[in-house]
Amino acid sequence: MIDASPITHYRSPPQKMKTHKDLDVWKEAMTLVKGIYKLTAEFPKEEKCCSV
Repeated sequence: MIDASPITHYRSPPQKMKTHKDLDVWKEAMTLVKGIYKLTAEFPKEEKCCSV
């Protein structure tokens, strides 16, 4: 027998991405970058940049 009841479970339509900043991977990368900046802020000045 075929179920003729109306469909009650709809998937919400995917949200349109506006920029790359909407990507979860970008958000995770920015968290990583901020952590690296915080860590390297404690480095001695001569360790922060190569002098060539």
